[in-house]
Amino acid sequence: MTFLPFALAFIVVAGATGRVRHAPARRATTPAAIAAAPGRRRFDAAAAAWRRRWVQRRGLTPGSVVDWCDSLTRRLRSGATLRESVRVDVPADELLRALTADIRTGLERGRTLAAVVGAYHAADQPTVRGRRHLDLAVAALGTAAEFGGSAVAALDRVAITLRMRAADDQERVAQSAQARMSAHVLTLVPLGVVTLLVATDPAVRSTMTTTLGAGSAVAGLALNIGGWWWMRRIIGRER
Repeated sequence: MTFLPFALAFIVVAGATGRVRHAPARRATTPAAIAAAPGRRRFDAAAAAWRRRWVQRRGLTPGSVVDWCDSLTRRLRSGATLRESVRVDVPADELLRALTADIRTGLERGRTLAAVVGAYHAADQPTVRGRRHLDLAVAALGTAAEFGGSAVAALDRVAITLRMRAADDQERVAQSAQARMSAHVLTLVPLGVVTLLVATDPAVRSTMTTTLGAGSAVAGLALNIGGWWWMRRIIGRER
């Protein structure tokens, strides 16, 4: 019993001073982590490149350019100048932000808006689907910067034009829905039928092993892919 007070005192001191202290997180410096770092960077670079290709394939929509025009209009109506509005306003759309980056960079370096727009039109721009929507908005900005006039009215007219284009695109999509469905059916049904016959009929499998059967299958597949590509080009191409 003589050790009981000492035991109680030890428990009290340990409870008061023995709290767990978390060390600050440190960067991994193990050989495995160092070896994995380049692989991680390569993965991030590949993911970024894939995203850029996907964004460029999607292209610019009239709605994204309309949102940018509306944002510029709000800044102008709040009292900002046209040059300052274009310099400060960063579009929300990723592709539009990338395509207008040179314009903002030129303004940051002190060039006039008319000169920046002229350089934009003179430069060899990458081919992007829907770029004509941005070209219309940039042309309106350049005209307002060079000849004066109401930039708000010019941007409003551009926004109205682009909204009409968006409505036309939606109408075209609705009208071509049946054609797209027919293209999918005409493309997938023959492939499905051939796959089913090859899987279930020994005679078809034996025919496919001959030169004539394999040649017919390859020719039919080529014609099927060609028809799918042609229908997609007719229905989905930009106008």
